[in-house]
Amino acid sequence: MPKIPVNVKRDHLQSLTSATPINALAELIWNGFDSGSEQVQVFLELNNIGGISTIRVRDSGEGIDHTLAYTQFGNLGESWKKNRGHNKTGRAFHGKNGKGRFKAFALGAKVEWNTTFEKDGKQFTYLITGNANNLINFDATEPIEKQHISHGTEVIIENLNKSFSSLVADSVHLEFVKQL
Repeated sequence: MPKIPVNVKRDHLQSLTSATPINALAELIWNGFDSGSEQVQVFLELNNIGGISTIRVRDSGEGIDHTLAYTQFGNLGESWKKNRGHNKTGRAFHGKNGKGRFKAFALGAKVEWNTTFEKDGKQFTYLITGNANNLINFDATEPIEKQHISHGTEVIIENLNKSFSSLVADSVHLEFVKQL
């Protein structure tokens, strides 16, 4: 599956990437909980001068089934979550509008979803990559069977748009409490 096209114009997709750093990160955290994860971890990797170089959001949810990636990333609106209503743990979905993944681009130009899903008792891993300069297409690799690996998704955000000092401020925890 080489490309996953999104059938909307660039200016509309660009408008979906607007968010404060806290709101964008909260959206990714909610996606982790929506996937059935009991815990979502956020890692901020710092560069040599103390600025953030990479943001990682890791969950242990269902992962993204490769056979569903085309529709889940290629469609805008009418999220699969809307019809299902709740995840496998019975938790009601937070997001249902099918556009939250674009908020990641409010943080950085390159976003990668490293995801592992289970199918027929086996674990498969693959990558979905998006770039802010080409929001019309996401790239997806072919799934590879992996043993001894847990399902879930890690969203890796690189080429950050700003320093995002608000994410390392002492009060950041209070801001997330308001969002989550």
